[in-house]
Amino acid sequence: MLQVAKAELKSQELNNIEIREMDAENLSLAEESYDCAISRLGIMFLPDPHKCLRDVLRILKPGGRFAVIVYSTEDTIPFLVECDKVIREYTKEPRPTPDQPSGTRFGPPGVLEKLFSDCGYSDIEITPVDFTTRFDNAEEATRFRRDVAGAKFASVAKLSEEQVEELWAKVTDAIRQFETESGFCAPGEVLVGSGVKG
Repeated sequence: MLQVAKAELKSQELNNIEIREMDAENLSLAEESYDCAISRLGIMFLPDPHKCLRDVLRILKPGGRFAVIVYSTEDTIPFLVECDKVIREYTKEPRPTPDQPSGTRFGPPGVLEKLFSDCGYSDIEITPVDFTTRFDNAEEATRFRRDVAGAKFASVAKLSEEQVEELWAKVTDAIRQFETESGFCAPGEVLVGSGVKG
């Protein structure tokens, strides 16, 4: 991902942007050095999101805002839910508890707002936003999910090659319901949340 970002910056001839890799829960950045910060579909997968939000608060200047995007509840992201259902059927991985890293851990009402509040933010705003996942077809959607599943489901790597291919074929069948005349279109909802350093 970082290499893709660096290549894109080079192609756009953007020389005023620095890309650095670091621990999201222990940022190697100076105190009160940023006007704002953003996280897109990231904090819900952290072991300790409270630690992350508190460290972001540390690096924000007074009045600075931290904005995040997280998935909403499971019923609002059927494409991902259908994929994960098949994967868990093969890997036997248990469903995560509300306190464990998962895509929808901050989706239920009040949970994301409480996270910001507990970490010392003010002027908290939470806004649901609809989106559509689009691909040419179910096969392309499966390739996308397959590319990111390794980080989420480590036990997929423990399956035999035959089991892996069978798994992804079943994923394709399960999500074919989202194919339309104009291609693969799956509805979804994210929450855009933000808070300010007082």
